[in-house]
Amino acid sequence: MQHSLEAATDAASILLFDPQSLPEEFDVAASKGDPTELLERLHDEGRLFWINTDGDGCYLLHVFIDEVVPESLRQFLRDPLTSDAFRVTSGEVFFTGTEYGYRDADSALRRYPHMGGSFFVENGVYEVSLYRTEYVDGLHEQAFRQHVTASERRSHVVFNTLIYKRLFPFRSAGEIWKLVKKQFPSMVATLQRHV
Repeated sequence: MQHSLEAATDAASILLFDPQSLPEEFDVAASKGDPTELLERLHDEGRLFWINTDGDGCYLLHVFIDEVVPESLRQFLRDPLTSDAFRVTSGEVFFTGTEYGYRDADSALRRYPHMGGSFFVENGVYEVSLYRTEYVDGLHEQAFRQHVTASERRSHVVFNTLIYKRLFPFRSAGEIWKLVKKQFPSMVATLQRHV
């Protein structure tokens, strides 16, 4: 099974977690000062997966559950991080900016839902491997060119799709560009359930 999620952070790190796998005191402890020690401990215990992004921004994650990453994507995987005891107790796993991680107090994520997403998976203990991706220069543009005509490409570059969208609302180069970019995640994770 495959899922695609987006998350954003203003704290230069992302979390992969099941809220119910976190300790009851997580919300209070995480809101007090620097949560680095707490996050490191919970990461080591398999209660969350803490990912340093080295910068703020938006991140696209493709998750493969009990599946192998397709060969077309495997060649771009770099810097694996692993955990052999990632706990899922509620069946829902979130991918959010670190500042939106929670146990019970989800008000920040409800207020800013674009800062994270979730997927459902069986409860259990999983082996997780998370990779950053690194693509060759021009790969996104090459994929984009395969889906648009030369005039659509020019309108996207010159007009940034604003005029083109009004003239041709059913086939916007900007919409195609967004679809193409979703094929190139910034991170890839595999989850293998322990039986």
